[in-house]
Amino acid sequence: MGGDGLNLATLMPALHPFNPKRGNAELAMAAVLGVTLLEIYPASSLSTRQRRTVTHRQYRARSGFPNGVASARRAARNGKVQRLQSAILNETYSN
Repeated sequence: MGGDGLNLATLMPALHPFNPKRGNAELAMAAVLGVTLLEIYPASSLSTRQRRTVTHRQYRARSGFPNGVASARRAARNGKVQRLQSAILNETYSN
């Protein structure tokens, strides 16, 4: 429907009384108005249930850690992270 408004705005200067092709412009204006009316009817008949609703996902409760932040902090405090890193480094450099 916004495009139809732009089409109508583009046709407006062609309706000048001194335009020799004013009849063509009037015919084009009538065609654009007719198509606009055909577009408005189905758009207005859609109920709110039929219209697409956009829902945004909420990620506020997610930490990014598979077992949560508390588990990651416990692992760091107990030295599990250092042992895991050293095991990975040893395996990487041994091959």
